[in-house]
Amino acid sequence: MEICAYCDLNIIRQNLLHFKLKGKRLLFMVKANAYGHGIIEVAKATEDIVDYFGVATVFEGLKLRKSGITKPILVSIFFCDEAKFYPKYDLTAAVFLKEHIFALSTEAKKVGKWTNAFIKCDTGMNRLGVKGENLEKLLGVAKNASFIEFRGMFSHLRLSNEMQLRQFETDMHLYKKNLGNGIFHILSTNSADLNIDTDMIRVGIGGYGYAAGALPALSVYTKVICSKYAKKGEFVSYGSYKLKRSTNLAVVFGGYYDGIKRIGQSIVIAGKRCKVLNVSCMDMAVVDTGEYTARAGECACILGEGYTAEDIAKDTDTISYEVLTSLDKGRLKRVYFS
Repeated sequence: MEICAYCDLNIIRQNLLHFKLKGKRLLFMVKANAYGHGIIEVAKATEDIVDYFGVATVFEGLKLRKSGITKPILVSIFFCDEAKFYPKYDLTAAVFLKEHIFALSTEAKKVGKWTNAFIKCDTGMNRLGVKGENLEKLLGVAKNASFIEFRGMFSHLRLSNEMQLRQFETDMHLYKKNLGNGIFHILSTNSADLNIDTDMIRVGIGGYGYAAGALPALSVYTKVICSKYAKKGEFVSYGSYKLKRSTNLAVVFGGYYDGIKRIGQSIVIAGKRCKVLNVSCMDMAVVDTGEYTARAGECACILGEGYTAEDIAKDTDTISYEVLTSLDKGRLKRVYFS
């Protein structure tokens, strides 16, 4: 028995083209296995549309290169002991410490091959990046570094924050003063229409269907194992959960190992959202089908049929990003359409 995830690659393409209409370069985030959609398949299906791919780690970048992807790949998390991979596999580093620049320059010199980097600046998120008061000093180091071509600068918005945008404009001015023109990006899926003169939009979850004007590309199905009728006051699953009314139950294949949330999620059966009762188990979930008696082998929809990752997130007190990426494990088999 398998849980099947159906991914429509053409929908992802259409979602990206929606952002492409904004007239800027497009960086498409395919980290975390393309938000659970499959990094290789998604990248191959969209390479002709995007200008850059974005990943979190060197090893995600290597996976893309080894699959034949040739577009620039920006790696957002830099470790000095991984610097050798950047010139070797033509990856683009995100640097914000002088140690990053020294390590990258040293490894590029060793192989006699230029490598690429963006400066990452911290405009108010207090995560990765160089803060404004230290930026000029870092740009001085960058200016004197050999075997590194600096492509531009970027930052992350914690919210659609006017203060961060103004800080980024100040940082861009400083960059241009020291290193000349480049590619600048701070806008992403939820901030693509903000008023700032940058060159590229970084699209993540919007490419997979979670933004205004976009369509979800992924649906996930399992099957009903069995059904039974249970009376008011009877227990369901582990612990002391008692039914408050008599109802039909369906036991579906798939549990928290497969990304079904332990508390609060529904499963769609026969077009109706049916609540998981008590908590999901590791391999199964018991759902309340009300007056409907489900059949063994009947399809049950974990994600899709109008039940989106945003709906699941609301039901389970999390975010759609976590919903999508938590499905990327267990016994999931992907089927692709284009």
